[in-house]
Amino acid sequence: MRIATHGYNRGVIDVASHLDVGGSLDNRGRIRVAQGVPVPDDITGRPPVVTAYDEAPALASSYPRDGAVDVLPDSTILLTFSEPATAIRNWYSVTLADTAATQVPVRTCRRGPRTYAIDPLGPLPAGTEVTVRLAPGLVLDQDPIDPPGAMSEYFPFVREIERSRRSAG
Repeated sequence: MRIATHGYNRGVIDVASHLDVGGSLDNRGRIRVAQGVPVPDDITGRPPVVTAYDEAPALASSYPRDGAVDVLPDSTILLTFSEPATAIRNWYSVTLADTAATQVPVRTCRRGPRTYAIDPLGPLPAGTEVTVRLAPGLVLDQDPIDPPGAMSEYFPFVREIERSRRSAG
């Protein structure tokens, strides 16, 4: 973060990587600085508080991956987050790419501190696209370092169900 000339702070400033003050900063609010980030000498008023810094959880990977084609109609969707996460009710939606955006009946289960599984309750219609959306604010990290503690993105990803079953043999 760079403050060009002279500044006045009454709110909260979170600094993750660097704080550069070109002139002086009169701090009457809170400045939270990540551990290891140098604190400039030209801050007057209330001194910055050095704290541990945390990122909100993010989707690290999914299976099938975004844009996958020929996905089996009864495939389980696996979502892996960047850190241990807790998902709150209605944290996702699964819809078909039809004119009605039909909700897909599914169940979820946790497969570890970072991984969740979304299982369709029946085979999905062949040749359709399925969109999974993760709602902002409903996937929370499990550590005590906040903010941020919740995903802030509305993350959609799409899979295309295979058009016909492959025969075993």
